[in-house]
Amino acid sequence: PLCPAPGTDHPRYRDMGMSEHQIKPALLRRPVTWQVGDDALRRHPAALKAGSRHRTARDPATLAYGEITGLRMTRTVFRGQRLERFELTGPWGREIISVNTGDVAPPANEQLAAFHRLLIDVLPKIAAARPDLEIVLAERKGPKWALFAIGIIALIAAGTLFALAALTAQDRLWAAAIPLATMFLLGLVISLNVRPWQAPASAPPARLAAELKQGLTARTHPPKDNRPPAGKSRHR
Repeated sequence: PLCPAPGTDHPRYRDMGMSEHQIKPALLRRPVTWQVGDDALRRHPAALKAGSRHRTARDPATLAYGEITGLRMTRTVFRGQRLERFELTGPWGREIISVNTGDVAPPANEQLAAFHRLLIDVLPKIAAARPDLEIVLAERKGPKWALFAIGIIALIAAGTLFALAALTAQDRLWAAAIPLATMFLLGLVISLNVRPWQAPASAPPARLAAELKQGLTARTHPPKDNRPPAGKSRHR
């Protein structure tokens, strides 16, 4: 096997300054093995299924740190699910490493913990090769402009429908007021909060790696509770 356990260093590569991580993108997706080297991040294909002529993952890829021109990290939480995406841009185009799992923090969520361990390993190496590069902590502007447009359309539609109802069906105006007001408020909230024209937040890759490591360590080794049990005292 390529890796003895998800997110752990393989003894075969440790002496070579490499580590391997298995990332499971989603529940029904097979794990993808990523090898973190001193000069590049390498993706290995999954093993062939017995009796199958087709690979169960994409072809191998080598992403040299010095050739990276852009980094992006996003996190979306919706209805108990968490989607985290790490995007590397370079001569190869856009390579996206993602994990879609339950909204449970690592290390209890091993799938998410393995993803964070990969970032903790690779981000400092990228920072060393590209010290001028920062990681963008926001979605691309295209989806944000689309969401902003939806908010504006909702505002215009709610205002137009309310005006038509006031002119043509005054007896039903109050019945339509609640759904139209809801549509108007939804459009207002979206358009005011998305703000696609603003510059996105960014951070140095090494700092993000340190924050992820701190969060993972804090949850793995919580501070000890030295308080005496209830009803008892330290002093006799």
